[in-house]
Amino acid sequence: MLKAFAAFALLAAPATISTAQSPTQVAQWTLAGGQQGCAVHASSPQGTVVSIVAGAEQSNLMFLVQNRSWRLQDGQRYQIAVEFDEDGPWQLQAVARTQIDQDGPGLIFAVPAGEERGLKFISEFVGASGMALSREGAGTAAVPLGSGQSAMTALAQCLSQGGSADAPGVTEAGFGGGRAVKI
Repeated sequence: MLKAFAAFALLAAPATISTAQSPTQVAQWTLAGGQQGCAVHASSPQGTVVSIVAGAEQSNLMFLVQNRSWRLQDGQRYQIAVEFDEDGPWQLQAVARTQIDQDGPGLIFAVPAGEERGLKFISEFVGASGMALSREGAGTAAVPLGSGQSAMTALAQCLSQGGSADAPGVTEAGFGGGRAVKI
């Protein structure tokens, strides 16, 4: 269960979801929720999309980083390094998926939200202005995070409401039959 993550994110961030973005924040996060869980995603000007998915009964947050220009082998495991601003890098293992959606192939990795290491990763994500991902020593993606704190707060609130993304500003179809909102 992601109760530890939800409690951490709600304590570490404001109680309300901010819909305004400052001019220096490039990432615009979207929240989607439904019976299967909740997800937030944002895209970079270079075409990289970051999605974070949390299921109600899962103990991990699933991070998915996609880009149409990537050439990956489906199911292949890759060693990746994830770095927030100047912190890190985090050495992780990701699995490639090539047939996901229109955002292109991607790398999926899990973050154990209820463990100390996972909470540290989330804490760095929340405080960072950007995230860099490299694979096998080569730079793969640099993604501005904008308000990662708003993204994690919205994700935690969605989970605490049983997958509900009900809020003003619904913009698209949601996750698992729910609704999506810009945050």
